[in-house]
Amino acid sequence: MGKLVIAITILLALSGCVSQPDTQAKAKTASFSATEHMLLQTSNHAKLIKLYKDELAKGESPELRVKLIEQYILSDDIESASFQLQSLDRRYLEGAHGQFLSAQVSYRKALYQEALEHGKQSLALNQNQPETHNLMGLTYAELKQFHQARYHFYQARRYYYDDIIVKNNLAVIDLILGDYQAAVSRLRPIYINGQADEKVMVNLAMAHANLGQFDQVKQLLEGQYSHEQIELIYHGLRTVSATKVQLSDLSISESEARNAAVAQLGGAL
Repeated sequence: MGKLVIAITILLALSGCVSQPDTQAKAKTASFSATEHMLLQTSNHAKLIKLYKDELAKGESPELRVKLIEQYILSDDIESASFQLQSLDRRYLEGAHGQFLSAQVSYRKALYQEALEHGKQSLALNQNQPETHNLMGLTYAELKQFHQARYHFYQARRYYYDDIIVKNNLAVIDLILGDYQAAVSRLRPIYINGQADEKVMVNLAMAHANLGQFDQVKQLLEGQYSHEQIELIYHGLRTVSATKVQLSDLSISESEARNAAVAQLGGAL
């Protein structure tokens, strides 16, 4: 009986020795995952970058490096994203998502032909990538190849990309081509349903202004601007050349509104 007790004690001791490091590892993994989840929920790109860099310093992980690159892109640090891409494992870099990341970096560097090549390679590996199709649409729009741009925006929607982003991007092409009624038809329902963000509001205002619909522009902007400011915005939007519509993130300020609010594409990253 005594030998049995001693044997059980030894086994428990050995079990403890084996499981303690494993338990510590699991605890560290859980702590990392919880921190990552919290930072992702708050879109804290700076702290996510530090989190991933600290982990990578302990050992290489292609998955973590991909996450680091994504955070650099989201924080507009394209130089760092490009640098990290060079260190990404070749298997990941040549895969569908790696090519998408390369396309994003090239697009943000205004290397549009290069972005298209990476985007095409990504889609050749996996067609079911709404983000890649949307990026291809943005890239073709930058090159004024609107037929191809529309095709990829519709493909992005086919694969369940955000409807509002796609409709807004298609409406920008309508604006560039001077089809203001088509832009209104795309964007007005979004506004009526209370889903319009700032990009949609400005693009819809531009479409109404170029159709000579001051009352609709006033309806969109009253509460944010005075009557005098709305008149300035209205006349400014009517004088903006369709060729000057820019394909970048919208950031409208009062001074920009006075000089003419410029509608822009969005939803690339």
